[in-house]
Amino acid sequence: MVIVELEFLNKNNKKYLLQISRDDISKEFVEDIADTIAMSEYGTENELKGHCFAIKHNNNYVGVVLIGEMIQSN
Repeated sequence: MVIVELEFLNKNNKKYLLQISRDDISKEFVEDIADTIAMSEYGTENELKGHCFAIKHNNNYVGVVLIGEMIQSN
């Protein structure tokens, strides 16, 4: 059975997420996990709407997903 779970980003799962190597995916295609976490932390510090989740697949951390407001500069 395949189990996929989402956990809110926290200091416990953050250390595991930062160990994920994504050398198999081009930087032009996907953001680095550290960059995604930094965007999430920026959003939290600036009270922007959104959440960052750690993705677990069969008890292994495999990635993150960030859902939030877009910041647009003029």
